[in-house]
Amino acid sequence: MSRRAHSEAFPEDQTLHIKLAEGDAVEADAYVLRLFSSVARSLPHDARDWDLSNLLLDAQPVTRPTVIAWLNAVYRRAYESDFEQQDPNPACSFQGLFQLLQFADAVGSPTSALLSCLAHIGQLQLQVQLGEQQLQLDAGCCYGFMDIEQEFQLRLSMPGDVDDQDIGEPAGEAAMQECCRQVAKQTEQLLWLAYRLQLAPLIDKLHEFVRSGSDGLLTGLRDAVFTERVLDAALGSNRLGRDAWIAHVVHHVHAPAAGGPRALFKAVDLTDEDDPEARSGAFRAVLQRDFLGAPAGTEVEVAYDLSTGWFNIGGYDFEATLHLR
Repeated sequence: MSRRAHSEAFPEDQTLHIKLAEGDAVEADAYVLRLFSSVARSLPHDARDWDLSNLLLDAQPVTRPTVIAWLNAVYRRAYESDFEQQDPNPACSFQGLFQLLQFADAVGSPTSALLSCLAHIGQLQLQVQLGEQQLQLDAGCCYGFMDIEQEFQLRLSMPGDVDDQDIGEPAGEAAMQECCRQVAKQTEQLLWLAYRLQLAPLIDKLHEFVRSGSDGLLTGLRDAVFTERVLDAALGSNRLGRDAWIAHVVHHVHAPAAGGPRALFKAVDLTDEDDPEARSGAFRAVLQRDFLGAPAGTEVEVAYDLSTGWFNIGGYDFEATLHLR
C-alpha cells in the first residue's frame, strides 16, 4: 500500500464522522478506517457517519481516548505518523492497552493493526492504588513489599550492584494485599486478551512481568493470574500439562550467554581454562538486553547448576536454557 502524508486535508467525501456516547464526533479518513476495520468496511459506500455510541466494552461505552489510540495505531500503518498526540497515552498502561485491544478486536482490526497497538509496550506501566497513594509501576521492573514494623514498604529492586529503592510511603497489610490483587487482576485480563488475540510480543512482555512478580507482587496469586479463561486462551482443551506450563511461564528464561538475537547476557570473565561443560559454577556477565529493570550493559553475577536446571542472575533464581559459549 502506498503511503502519503495525512497532514493534507482529505476531501469531505473521504471523511467518516465517528460518533461516540459522549463528546463531539471524531473525523477521520474513511479510506484508513475501512482498510483497518471490517465493521467500517461494511458501512454503505456513501456513509458519512460511523456510529459507535452504542458500542460497549465491559458494559461501558467506548471512550474517546481509546478511539484516538486506535486511530493512532492505524494511522501509523497508513501514514507513518499519529492521528493525534495523546498525553497520557492509553496504550502505555495495562488497563488502557486492554481497552484499546478490546476495541480494536470489536471493530474487526487485522493483525497488523493489533500489532501497531503494541508500539509502546516498552513503556508499559501499571496504575495501582496503595492506600491513599496512586502509584505507577514500570512493567519491566521487579517490585515487592518489605515488612517493616507491621507496615509494608513497596520497593523496586534490580539485578546488579544497585540498591533497592522505596516507592511511595509504607502502608498497612490490608492496603498491601489489595494492591497485589489489583496487579493480579490487571495482569490476568491483559494476559487473557494477549493469548486470545495471539499477540506474541505482548505475551512475552507479560510473561517477563509475571516472572519478575512471582516472588514479589504476585506471590501467592498464581490462580488469580492463570484463571480458567487464561488457560482456555493459552492451552485450549489441552489441560494435561497445565501445571508444568504455568511453572515454565513463571520460572523459565531462555538465557544463552552469547550468540543469537535474544542473548540475555555475555560472560566477561570466562577464560580458556574454564570448562564450558561444567555442571555448576559462577561468573560475571554483562546484560545484553534490559532485564527486570536493569538496562543492557549492567554487570551482574551469574551462578548456575545444570544438574537442577536452575540459575541465579543478580540475586534472582530461574530455570533456564543456558549455553555458556
